[in-house]
Amino acid sequence: MGIFLADPTIGRSFLRSGRLMLNALIHGEEILKKRYLLHEAAKARHPERWTGQTRDWSLINEVWLNPEKSQVEDKTESKTTAS
Repeated sequence: MGIFLADPTIGRSFLRSGRLMLNALIHGEEILKKRYLLHEAAKARHPERWTGQTRDWSLINEVWLNPEKSQVEDKTESKTTAS
């Protein structure tokens, strides 16, 4: 499978990152499950290195790189009221 672009200024690193994102979208749950199992195995081998739980390995459906200011303000307000 090849990707053909009309614009020759787009570099290989852009294409590589696009393939990585596509791979994550297609195989995301499988990748995260393997990482979870790997961390659990490491935790079982050396429990003294682990103080608590491993990270949250659940799949995130939506990521905002530049959220609207109102969304950021809402989140900071909810954190201060929860304290």
